[in-house]
Amino acid sequence: MLTTIKNVKEIVRSLKVSFVLAFPGILTSIILSVFVFMFHGFVFSCFWNVSIPAMFGFCTLTTFRAIILCLAIGGIRTNYFSTMSFLHLKIKNYLCTKFKDKEIWDVDFESTVNAFSLISSILLTVVSIIVYVILIMHSWNVILPGLLGMELYHINFAQTFAFAAVINYLFSEDNKLSTEIVNSMDKKVTEADKQDDIDI
Repeated sequence: MLTTIKNVKEIVRSLKVSFVLAFPGILTSIILSVFVFMFHGFVFSCFWNVSIPAMFGFCTLTTFRAIILCLAIGGIRTNYFSTMSFLHLKIKNYLCTKFKDKEIWDVDFESTVNAFSLISSILLTVVSIIVYVILIMHSWNVILPGLLGMELYHINFAQTFAFAAVINYLFSEDNKLSTEIVNSMDKKVTEADKQDDIDI
């Protein structure tokens, strides 16, 4: 138990150091993502305002609300199982590369890495689901009534989660690309482990 706690502390310490070193790149990625979402929202709002109000009599759409709607729709269509699998293998592959050549690496440490990467991927996926459910709830309760010019039944968090789950089950993306990436990464990790065993 003490060994496992020590291993987890070593992993967390390494991740903190890696995060500090990678912070400029992470900040750049966040800024680029914001601009991408703004662009999608602007394009969506332009198309909506040019066609939908004239065709159906609905209200115009601001860029900010278009961004929220795009995020909410993206959250409904996301394949979270593939996303979680991708995160799990990504974290595991990073930690294996980080610690494989160090003296601390042993069977216990390897099992700790597997457990840590799995738990981390589950937590990150749960957080993303909660964020998307909040966005969907806001879209339904605040944006859509004003946009469509009609009163809609206000839904709470649990109802939003159930509604999003049903729509996701029926219309979610196949995410074939994500599945291929996950399988490719899993194959690379397995091949690396076999090569290490041969070298030993």
